Amino acid sequence: MLIVKQCRLLNHLITMVLLIISTICYAQEQPKLESNLNHFDINKFNELKKQHYNDFRGTNEFTIQKDKDTTIRYMEDTEYTVITTIKNVYMISRVYYKPTGVLKSEDESFNSLAVNTARYYDEQGRLTEEYKYTSPDWVDRLTKVVKEKFNVDLWSLGQAMLSRGNYQGKEVITIIHNKGQYLDFRNDMADRYTVLLDANTLEIIKQFERSSKRPGYSHTLH
Repeated sequence: MLIVKQCRLLNHLITMVLLIISTICYAQEQPKLESNLNHFDINKFNELKKQHYNDFRGTNEFTIQKDKDTTIRYMEDTEYTVITTIKNVYMISRVYYKPTGVLKSEDESFNSLAVNTARYYDEQGRLTEEYKYTSPDWVDRLTKVVKEKFNVDLWSLGQAMLSRGNYQGKEVITIIHNKGQYLDFRNDMADRYTVLLDANTLEIIKQFERSSKRPGYSHTLH
């Protein structure tokens, strides 16, 4: 019995040591991961620029296809480099100060709406301003609500047009859609539906319909 207890104690100690080592390794690795986001290497950027020179259009811009849904766009001027990751209708844009490679700002957008938290830094990389637009799960909640209620896939380009505004003192999201069909703005008579959602709760505040079957017809849906 004594041997069994000693073995259990030894196993417990080994497990604790491994956990401590793992924690230390993780802590050491984190700054490396963060520094890759907060800085960019001008030499690596110039190498990418050479490799993708044919993509230049005289605007100091080129793109790289990361996978079938994601592209990375690089833009630069004399002082700054902008790196934008685009996945369908979702974008995250980071601006870097060229002489040092330090991150100057980062912001995200979904279907042209500013989402999550935009951050701005000084030239030493210190955080100076933050603007919180939505909670981290907001896009997922909005996507689910709009799919369930209107059969619209917000990740599919062309199914909806979104904007942020104010209605009777409430912050609202305005969504123009056609019940899952692609919007046709070239045809003034095409069916269109407009819905106002509370920007925080995502509850429906108001709905409007314009029907091609009845020209000039527009009414509020309840």
